[in-house]
Amino acid sequence: MKSRRSSARAADDLERRRLAVLYDTTRRLAAVQDSRQILDLIVNSATTLLSVEGAGLRLRDGDELVVSARTESVATIMARPRIAVSESLSGAVVMSGEPIVVADLAVDTRHDPRHKQAVIELGFHGFLGVPLRTDERIIGVLNVYTKQRRLFSADEIALLSSFADQASLAIERDRLLRDAREQAARAQALARLNQVVSSSLDVGHVLHAIARAAAELMAAPLVSFWVAD
Repeated sequence: MKSRRSSARAADDLERRRLAVLYDTTRRLAAVQDSRQILDLIVNSATTLLSVEGAGLRLRDGDELVVSARTESVATIMARPRIAVSESLSGAVVMSGEPIVVADLAVDTRHDPRHKQAVIELGFHGFLGVPLRTDERIIGVLNVYTKQRRLFSADEIALLSSFADQASLAIERDRLLRDAREQAARAQALARLNQVVSSSLDVGHVLHAIARAAAELMAAPLVSFWVAD
């Protein structure tokens, strides 16, 4: 009886620690403004949350999933920078919209062959992948990896899924802020161009202003004009 009570207390203590990590990470995500730091914080916090050896995330870009952050420990396991949405375990998570658990990656047939070889060489086995979603739209996948054969429990899956929801909100907030900054920069570039065009009679000066504005708007390193003669 005493042993069962001790086990129950240990389980409760573990759950409280995990929830504390989840709360602290959510608070930190809300405060971070840099895109790179947000993504790095997500994968590093995921390893702490479930006591795993590695984590990584891919964000959706059309029909592909792009590596956006990963711990150094899983760099070769996530070596391909882009995979199709229909490929590998990450793609399966996105396509199904549900978490996927694998106790032993070495024997799972869905895993990318190149990545599976790295899994075997580095001694990884356990896998849990959960979708990143905003407003029912799946924007990517968050994966965690363990070096032991591990069948993640329903509580652990729910915990990482809750964390992924908070991470998705931070990623989407960052995207909206970047879009707003880019739109503001475009508006400023157009305003400056309009001012030059409306106030200058120097054709060369106007063309130079147009080229500068085009470079800013298109993020182009070089803009040139061909003038008909």
